[in-house]
Amino acid sequence: MFLSGVWAFLMPNVTKSVYFHNERSESIDQPTPPVSNSMSTSGGSKIIKDIESQPSKTKVTDKEINKNKSLGQVLLYLKKDFIRSYSDPYVRKLCFWWAFAFGAYVQVYTYINVLYTYLLDLNKDSHFTLYNGAAESLNTLIGAIAAYLIGKLELNWFKVGDLFLGIGSILVGIVLFGCYYTRTMWFIYAFYIIYGCLYQTMLTVTESEVAKRLSRDSYGLVFGFNSFIALFLHTLMTYGIVQGHIISVTTIQQFLIYAVYYASIGAVFLIFSIKNYFSSAATVSLIECKQ
Repeated sequence: MFLSGVWAFLMPNVTKSVYFHNERSESIDQPTPPVSNSMSTSGGSKIIKDIESQPSKTKVTDKEINKNKSLGQVLLYLKKDFIRSYSDPYVRKLCFWWAFAFGAYVQVYTYINVLYTYLLDLNKDSHFTLYNGAAESLNTLIGAIAAYLIGKLELNWFKVGDLFLGIGSILVGIVLFGCYYTRTMWFIYAFYIIYGCLYQTMLTVTESEVAKRLSRDSYGLVFGFNSFIALFLHTLMTYGIVQGHIISVTTIQQFLIYAVYYASIGAVFLIFSIKNYFSSAATVSLIECKQ
């Protein structure tokens, strides 16, 4: 994170964006008005001096010519890009998984260390050495390797993506259920690493498939909106589950809720997969009948 911060400071400033500060400067040559030689009075000499002192080239920006884009125009552009991006059912479906899975990921990532401490207190084991940092490092490293390898697979994700996300989400639910069920710290570490690996592979596929179907100008809008929904869900879960305003549960029981949450997402995508399979089969049968 420190190196990322340093790198961000070294990057050049962004002077333009798709929606804001998108203006250009241009120079407009303005000829000096002609001066009559018949002006010989003192008043005429003063006028001539004033004219000669003015620059012959004036810098004019689009903002001065057209007052830039108004807030209403910017909102209109955002609305058009938003509708165009999310009008694709495939993109909407993947963004649904992205936002809901990411929201739960932030929740698990935030409270996994609380689970470690809770289990130590529950087991009354004061001699166990915590390896939270090692588990976090392995989670990140193995997740990155898995994401890289999944990117090398040449699969038709449009056809198998629903099945992949469905099975993967159910496996995540099983892993998180293991975190709820077991009382052994080593198993908790292993389950957390497996969870990170599964999540990163599915997220890589989802992000790449969404990006393929977007215009380049819409990447930030869609990615940012999905992240906003995810953080909103994270806030709701923190308010309702962790703080106990909706349901009062222990730290371990929270992970049971997250397990059911992911399994439910997986079930939805398995239903999508089954539906697509029968739709494709019906289409093939119809084509064969016509032939």
